[in-house]
Amino acid sequence: MIREELELMAAAFFNGAVMWGIYDIIRIKRRVFTTGIILSVAEDIIYSIILAFTIFRIIYIYNSGYVRIFALVATYMGMGMFEIFAGKFIVEYGSRLLNIIRINIMKVLKRLIKSIRKVIKLLRRFLPQR
Repeated sequence: MIREELELMAAAFFNGAVMWGIYDIIRIKRRVFTTGIILSVAEDIIYSIILAFTIFRIIYIYNSGYVRIFALVATYMGMGMFEIFAGKFIVEYGSRLLNIIRINIMKVLKRLIKSIRKVIKLLRRFLPQR
């Protein structure tokens, strides 16, 4: 009996850490790409629904659907531990890295568009006009 409860607690803790990691990805995206309030709220609602589904799925698998408060606490402990030990680092440096990638992609795209415009301009010179 204790073994099953420990398994439930460990699975809930791990689920909390994974789900907070997923939320960190959302946080990184929000830092790098500005989104409107409606999209942010929609993301949060979808995230919350998925989080609730995963929590109760674990409870169903490990405890036959009986909700145990310690499983919910373990989930939130996993989230908190992930944030304390990795979350801030991941969001900070993940945002920086993604921002660098975004800026470099924009530079390449601007150069590409500039080159395409030059080619079109040259083609207009040599093609007969109507």
